[in-house]
Amino acid sequence: MRRVGVLAGGPKSDSAYMPFEQELKELGWELGRNIQIDYEWSVLGERAQIAPAELLRLQPDVVLSVGTPAIKELQRLNAAVPVVFMTVSEPVTQGDEVIE
Repeated sequence: MRRVGVLAGGPKSDSAYMPFEQELKELGWELGRNIQIDYEWSVLGERAQIAPAELLRLQPDVVLSVGTPAIKELQRLNAAVPVVFMTVSEPVTQGDEVIE
């Protein structure tokens, strides 16, 4: 079973991710059968420092980061898991600091 981690900047909203899950299902990825999706909601403020580590402990195959300020922490903690960014401006460069 493949595991996807999702860092979401907004509050818990199952309906917001229904199209994502539906599209995966149409591609043959069925929740609980061959894919598990773990969500971290409201990844803002202090949660931006905590949520990435919690999600990476679950050993996802890929992380989807949706509009969260957790990018720096996610990249600092993670060198092996691919990360897909959505609605994030300049995920590599935040302010004056370049993230490597």
